[in-house]
Amino acid sequence: TPNPKPQTPNPKPQTPLRDRNSWRGIIYNNMLSRVHLSAIFVGLLLSQVSAWHGNGHYITAYIAQEYLARTNPDALAWANNILLPFTQMCGENLYSFVEAATWSDKIKDQGWHLLDSHHFISNPWYDQGAVPGFFEMEPNANIIFAITDDIKTLSSTKEDPYGSSKSLLGKSIALRTMIHYFGDIHQPLHAEERVTPNLPNGDMGGNLFPIKHYNNTQMDNLHFIWDEMFDNFSESIRSNLPTPLYNFIKQKGDSIMQEHPYESLKDQMIKNNNATSWGLESFAIGSTFAYKDIQPSQDLPQSYQDVGYSICRERVAIGGYRLGVTLDQIYKHINQPTLETTAWFKMMTQENKHASKQLTSQSQEAYKVNKRKQQRAVEERVATKSE
Repeated sequence: TPNPKPQTPNPKPQTPLRDRNSWRGIIYNNMLSRVHLSAIFVGLLLSQVSAWHGNGHYITAYIAQEYLARTNPDALAWANNILLPFTQMCGENLYSFVEAATWSDKIKDQGWHLLDSHHFISNPWYDQGAVPGFFEMEPNANIIFAITDDIKTLSSTKEDPYGSSKSLLGKSIALRTMIHYFGDIHQPLHAEERVTPNLPNGDMGGNLFPIKHYNNTQMDNLHFIWDEMFDNFSESIRSNLPTPLYNFIKQKGDSIMQEHPYESLKDQMIKNNNATSWGLESFAIGSTFAYKDIQPSQDLPQSYQDVGYSICRERVAIGGYRLGVTLDQIYKHINQPTLETTAWFKMMTQENKHASKQLTSQSQEAYKVNKRKQQRAVEERVATKSE
């Protein structure tokens, strides 16, 4: 049946918190010594702005759907109603909320590249003795801006002054892109840019780091295997979800939620509660673990793949829960506004609107230097013309 009915709310965690210190320690024990940020490099090709191939995005959306079904079914119904008028045009079938997760990648296949840079935030870090450099930054061309803008659009209560649509088209697009971006921002290689002497402009989030794994030149790069979540490529879904495929995603999502119940991640979600901090979580993984003890053009050690697999499952889980919580808060902000929801909305929108606030202190300084250089260049052009 189309769009599965909400389940009875069940606030109890499904399983106790399992020990994740093994990979978490690898990342955070090395973080301070490895984090050297500059600004943003935005020159990714079409194939280099996908994150979590179909399965990861569908599972993220499924987890958000299940969270809302159990905690706020009205918010889930509201979200589905926003998607409903355009499901057929957007290539969705029976399970629109989950299927909407890949729409932002589908449109690129049709030549719509206006939003390509909204899939990532490439914080550079410097390896193998690379000299830090400055990259031009665009505040409105990264995933932090995109998520913030989607939240603003979905939270708007303004009437459409030109008709009776109540801005439904804009909200419908914003919800589809936001579902997708919550998957993207939790993929570690969508929040980092490794700079080496041989790649002074960065490695495009691991796309230029060759590996030997699939025996396919287009697939054999570090970014691709992280997009696949280190899972079986033969099971990767590149279509919408007829019921058998939806049930496959459901099985995967239920397994991840059992392994990582909401309560086990709640403290981390409270601590890191906006898009900036989510991106920095991914940066920490990408810049400290993702390239650790691996060599270009070699297959990845099984121990590395096992840890990567565990990381990806947790990142998909927390991304799904955060998407559910965000939609719950937006729904309440629109329909049942309180001081708490107003404070949440301000935190999620105002604090993320400027590029220099999306980065660490090193990157903020690089951003300021860049802005001064740009201003001087403008002044020099004006002075030349006046002469």
